[in-house]
Amino acid sequence: MTTDTSIQERKFLSLFNHLDVDKDGALNWNDFLRPAEVARQALGWAKTDPKYTTTMQFMRAAWDACLKSNDLDKNGTISYREYVAFFFKSAIESMMSGKPPSWAMLPGDGITPNDYAIYLRAIGSDADPRAVFAKLDVNKNGKIEMDELYTLMWQWMGSNDPTSPGNYLMTGKF
Repeated sequence: MTTDTSIQERKFLSLFNHLDVDKDGALNWNDFLRPAEVARQALGWAKTDPKYTTTMQFMRAAWDACLKSNDLDKNGTISYREYVAFFFKSAIESMMSGKPPSWAMLPGDGITPNDYAIYLRAIGSDADPRAVFAKLDVNKNGKIEMDELYTLMWQWMGSNDPTSPGNYLMTGKF
């Protein structure tokens, strides 16, 4: 089987472009915030809902940690180069530890088709969430559990195999 290194570039660039809402070539707090706001609305949470305020606290801490470890030029944004370096660093750390990156850990029992649909809409993907979820739910039990997510994340971050279901994980398209 042949591999194509441009596969990884396509995956990384696709997600970056989905997340870079203002299309300025860098990720900033407002870009990071938009998916949370879309998800909040989809879930029917008020801005004062404790689930939302807890989510926002988590997201702020995650953004601050992301900047601290990945904003190499210390300008308060994440460039595409810094973003790709983050995923390569995460892939190496994950491979060495044998565990998913901490930012990919699942709360609860796993990702449901509805969770995944909300996520895709939150990042602005127009992929069919049910069709993509069917590819991602490898054991066909109706949810993506941690072991499945780990495999899918590894495929998304590191696989050049065009048949890997993980290629679809982050944006729903490949």
